[in-house]
Amino acid sequence: MKKTYSIKNKKVVGKMKWNTRRIFSPRVMFWSGLVLVVPFLLLALAGLFSWGWLGWLDTEISVEILESRSEVLTSFFVGVTELGGGTFSVLFIGLVSAVLFFKWNSWQLAVWYLFTVAGGAGVLNQLFKFLFQRPRPTVEHLVIQGGYSFPSGHSMGSVIIYGALVFLIVRFSGNRRLKWLSFSLASMLILLIGLSRIYLGVHFPSDVIGGFSLGAAWLSGCIALFGRWEARQNS
Repeated sequence: MKKTYSIKNKKVVGKMKWNTRRIFSPRVMFWSGLVLVVPFLLLALAGLFSWGWLGWLDTEISVEILESRSEVLTSFFVGVTELGGGTFSVLFIGLVSAVLFFKWNSWQLAVWYLFTVAGGAGVLNQLFKFLFQRPRPTVEHLVIQGGYSFPSGHSMGSVIIYGALVFLIVRFSGNRRLKWLSFSLASMLILLIGLSRIYLGVHFPSDVIGGFSLGAAWLSGCIALFGRWEARQNS
């Protein structure tokens, strides 16, 4: 019998009731988002008011990473950073959306995923880049990268793109091993993408931390909105 992930008919594996998965309840996700956005706000204020500790933070972390450059690591991180780049992200988003729509039989999840990714990794990131207009580091860039620096688009986008997919797997899959595997792999990949941006010289550490923070906060908010919508559909 073919599995169906129709939200309206409540035939999703794992019983789609938010109170059975309290960690993803709208209230928890809303407050989590408020907490997760704090590092981004602190870094943004530090940049606007030129607080000295921001430069110290960026220098201390960057020096350690940049001094470890080698041909092998450069090849590795150039490949890793592409997994958070525009071309790969578009293809990945399209694939996930197609699976949600055709395989899971849920246009609702497909729309939610597209909205979450496009709104956060696309619109929101570019909006804040334009508002802060922070120049990129002056160290040697190992890849070509234009635009402004804060917050890091690759870091923010990877949290949202891969984090949203993990949420769907953890929330709706009945396979416990798959849940832990997806969470572990996504976490490692997200951290490596963020690290690659510093290693390649195109971002300050604070750009990456800010991108992680804002991306996680946005994702939490979108999960909360999805939960409220689902609760109304199932009431």
